[in-house]
Amino acid sequence: MDAPDAFQALFRHAGEAMFRLRRDGGIVDANEVACRRLGRDRAALCVLRLADLDPDHKSARWAALWAARATARTLTYPGRQRRADGTFFPVEISLTLLPGDSEVVAVVRDRSREVTAEAALREAQGFADRTIDAIGALIVVLDREGRILRFNAACQAATGWGASEVIGQPACDLFIPPAQREAFRSVFSHLCQGDFPIQHEHDWLRRDGSRVSIAWSSTCAVDAHGQVGFIIGTGMDISRQRRVEQTLAAIIDQTPNVAIQIYDRDGTIRMWNPASTRLYGWAADETTGRPASETVLRGQGLADLWAAFAGIERDGRQFCPAVFQMWHRDGHEVLALSTIFAIPGTEGRRQFVRMDVDVTERVRLQEALSVANAQLERRVLARTADLAAINSELESFSYSVSHDLRAPLRAIDGFATALAEHHAPVMPQQAQDLLARIRCAAARMGRLIDDLLDLSRISRRPVAPQPVDVSALARELASELTLANPGRRVEFHAEDGIAAHADPGLLRIAMTNLLGNAWKFTAKHPQARIGVSIEAQDGIDWIVVTDDGAGFDQHSADRLFTAFRRLHAAHEFEGSGIGLATVARVVNRHSGRLRACGEPGRGARFAMHLPPAPGNGS
Repeated sequence: MDAPDAFQALFRHAGEAMFRLRRDGGIVDANEVACRRLGRDRAALCVLRLADLDPDHKSARWAALWAARATARTLTYPGRQRRADGTFFPVEISLTLLPGDSEVVAVVRDRSREVTAEAALREAQGFADRTIDAIGALIVVLDREGRILRFNAACQAATGWGASEVIGQPACDLFIPPAQREAFRSVFSHLCQGDFPIQHEHDWLRRDGSRVSIAWSSTCAVDAHGQVGFIIGTGMDISRQRRVEQTLAAIIDQTPNVAIQIYDRDGTIRMWNPASTRLYGWAADETTGRPASETVLRGQGLADLWAAFAGIERDGRQFCPAVFQMWHRDGHEVLALSTIFAIPGTEGRRQFVRMDVDVTERVRLQEALSVANAQLERRVLARTADLAAINSELESFSYSVSHDLRAPLRAIDGFATALAEHHAPVMPQQAQDLLARIRCAAARMGRLIDDLLDLSRISRRPVAPQPVDVSALARELASELTLANPGRRVEFHAEDGIAAHADPGLLRIAMTNLLGNAWKFTAKHPQARIGVSIEAQDGIDWIVVTDDGAGFDQHSADRLFTAFRRLHAAHEFEGSGIGLATVARVVNRHSGRLRACGEPGRGARFAMHLPPAPGNGS
């Protein structure tokens, strides 16, 4: 078979579409594959030009082909062809000049499946890219030389570098600080040797020179022969966690008065802050990694620690503060108020944080205070017994005063009265005067006994405080004094709204004595003034009774509230010297306060404070 016949056979039976073209692009012939693929017969194709089938035909290609025919007789380019039904499909066209440069052979390869596969691959690749970028973790892919192949959006956000800027760059030189590069290369070497996955942490340099701390989990992709193809690193930005850890470490180290330690479950000490050294005398390098039983704990203190750990594990809650017996490096005992709680440890093992405060002196003081309280309690019991005996004696005394003393006084007064009534005419005047003085003394003695009994009863009477209208009480007592002494001219004024929380009976006794005292010591004034008011001083309320009577020397004020201590002679103003002592007793029974001030000839002022009801301000 000669050459033309061989070419014709190849042309007819080729597996790809083939065309013979004139120099102007007109179709001279088309093989069966071309006719079948385009949906046209040979006659229909031979009246067309290649440009009629290729919407992307460029005349420049023909010009380039003829211009390059001396050096390159083949030109290949992508394009499209139109079927008879008007649809298009992608092709690759190879044009070759035949000998003599009169015709061109075009081999047209259908790329439909190839283009579809490429589109699917691009879609898959795009989906993978979008998925990787959507993941919050940092993902970087390196080849075996450490060059960056993939750099997702999280990496870009964390470092400030764009993917196009770093693809193909060596990750170690670009991101790893010089001091950490040796450690990075060691990890990378293990990964390339198939030792994966590996957990590691490194700082990365940002675009602006600052650092970001990243915790990586790195693995490898291997081929069918088990060879590492590339390294995939998945990381999390732990910069904030690092800052928190550094802050916490600084707080632990700089806390001056709280000794902080971390223990394993078996009692091995894992952390020991400077305050622990100051408290117990052991340095951190002497305790870290050693059991606590070899340093600060022994005996009961060690047993208490095991019990605390077990209680935390059983109940799942923080151990309440308790005092532990610890031991200083020099051998003396240290009592520590400890708070213990559990934290997650390394490799999933639980650890325990212990915070100690030195309470040695406090416990010693508490022990001494307990001894003192016990002694005081014994003294109180003894004093209570003494007071009970004294009260019993007072009861006996009161009974004696009421019965044994009153009987002779009644007899004296009775006999003196009988003597005056039946024998006064025959008695000389001097004897009658003496008899009158006897009767007056007996009456005064009777009043004194009554006042003493009243004073004694106040000390034993129970106090039942309740709201009392002091203004109304003062006006009532003033009316009683006026009715008892109608010849006196006294201007009396009581403010409205004066109230107190007190025992009504006892307060009546106190006000009776205060107003009676004012009434008595204003007796020499033809027009006296007595007032009752409420005043606020030093944040508390005072019930004040004032008069413009005889007054007193302020230097002697401390004697006013003592029984039988009088500041005026008996012939000037009558009385037993018990009244103000009774007022003081009432105020003391209410845990109140009493003040007095005066000036001779210019009156007196008595102020009484009674505590308010519980829950109310004064």
